Amino acid sequence: MGMVLAISYIAVALTIEMAFLLEALLIIRKKSDYLLYMTIRGEQRNDPEVVRLVKQYKAELWKFAIGLFGLSFGFFLCGEYMSFGILYLTAWCTAAILGEYKLIKKYAGRMYELKKEKGWCQPVKQTNCNVDTAVSRRKKTFPVSELWMFLPFWICVCSFFWYFLCGNGDTILLLFPVSNVVVVLLFFYLFHLAAHRKLKVYSEDSEINYILNKTAGRAWTACIVIEEILLCLYQFYLMVWLHSYMKEIRTNGAFSGSLERWGIFAGVSVLVTGLSVWALLAAAARVKKVKRELNAGREEFWKEDEDACWKNGYYYNPQDTNTFVENRCYGITTNMATVWGKVTKWLLLGTLFVCIGLGIAMLPLDFGTVTIAQKEDGIEVRGGWYYKETLAFEEIQEVTLLKESPELSRVFGSGMKHMALGEYHLKGYGSGRSIVYREAEYFILVEKTNGKRVIFSTEDAEEMLLCYETLKERERTSEK
Repeated sequence: MGMVLAISYIAVALTIEMAFLLEALLIIRKKSDYLLYMTIRGEQRNDPEVVRLVKQYKAELWKFAIGLFGLSFGFFLCGEYMSFGILYLTAWCTAAILGEYKLIKKYAGRMYELKKEKGWCQPVKQTNCNVDTAVSRRKKTFPVSELWMFLPFWICVCSFFWYFLCGNGDTILLLFPVSNVVVVLLFFYLFHLAAHRKLKVYSEDSEINYILNKTAGRAWTACIVIEEILLCLYQFYLMVWLHSYMKEIRTNGAFSGSLERWGIFAGVSVLVTGLSVWALLAAAARVKKVKRELNAGREEFWKEDEDACWKNGYYYNPQDTNTFVENRCYGITTNMATVWGKVTKWLLLGTLFVCIGLGIAMLPLDFGTVTIAQKEDGIEVRGGWYYKETLAFEEIQEVTLLKESPELSRVFGSGMKHMALGEYHLKGYGSGRSIVYREAEYFILVEKTNGKRVIFSTEDAEEMLLCYETLKERERTSEK
């Protein structure tokens, strides 16, 4: 199990490293007007200083890549502990991101200084125009990139994986992954219709008309992708929810859907509907806003040579009102000077802290165990600090001592090598609450008066036998 986890983590790490390496190599590709994010064209690319700088960058880049590759084998030291694996992966990714950032910043800064020394910088002058210049300068960013379609595609793939791993052969659940395939294909077609639609006449001014058509193309293609992501996620959620519904029907003969569960279901449905409506309104508002600004004759100023905005390896231009702009490497990037650019930065930092928190939160599951505490009115079973079940004597209908654990199939909860915690399907018995130490000698299965089942076990065999006698005695007493 530890070997499988380590290989899985290494595969994730190497995929991330290949993505970083590809990006780092694309900024020095030959068929480009840019070199290390700087505008270097024609004979300037053959300058000895430029060639030397690129060689130094390549050498340092490969050393960094080899070092990251070596560090990825540290996952074998994490063993079977998920918490250590998550924390190590977080540390590895942080090192990869910071290392790449410092490397690019170092050499992009040197290339910018070299440009200034050689006198290659373009004249920095301010130009004004009565159109949305941030749009007109970024013609290649419209419509949004087809790479945006990659996320709904992976949601579709994950829905199939979930079905084959957890669907238990329920054919009706297959309807949702298949529906996701239909959604992906349909929206891909709609995306291309919006991206290559006929130009619409907004104004007699050809330049304004061109910009408005490009703005509309971007707004509606972005809207289509957002709608596709929401729909695929919602169908995935419906599949999981229906799965739990069918499990409970088979086990208990009825769906004991609490108000809380129905509230979550309704809340998710309302949220998805609200976001879908917002995406449509936002796309329409974007086109109207640009049209209104153009008619008002708003003036904007920008610098023709933007190399100074790229010398740190990312785009920072307060004079550009666009949040997403064309990356000089490939695809699109965020303008960190905008409000949403700053939000993006804090979201990345937030993701880092969430991963650290998740790794720390997993520690009690990796190193915790199952404990039993006897109380006046019943017993309390705890597993891994987070899972607790209180068995009141008056609620117990039947107690069974098992020398082997039934086959456990997780519905919702934590599945560690040494513990099975949460909601599980017990083969031969139905669904129930599991707080089980897997390597125990004895297991106690309790059926409550309300039809619910609880199975638990601890490391201590004597404690389990004593607990069984206590519960059995209480059962006999209640029968009398």
